[in-house]
Amino acid sequence: MKLRLEHYIYDFNNRGLSYETAEAIADIESTILSLSSQDLTKSNSLCLSLAASQSSTVLLSQKDDNQLFKLTD
Repeated sequence: MKLRLEHYIYDFNNRGLSYETAEAIADIESTILSLSSQDLTKSNSLCLSLAASQSSTVLLSQKDDNQLFKLTD
């Protein structure tokens, strides 16, 4: 997760993605990781509600995400 966050921050410095996006992603991922793996239904609903509550977060498309991590289609 730290490496992924560093990629977003690097991209912010070089292309202008918002830092808040990386911060929101880190918050969501850390919340997901802290959930019990045995409670998948609760985990899934929490993930959806977290994503919905991040109204100011810019969500990246798969293509944007691939470009961010230098992946090809």
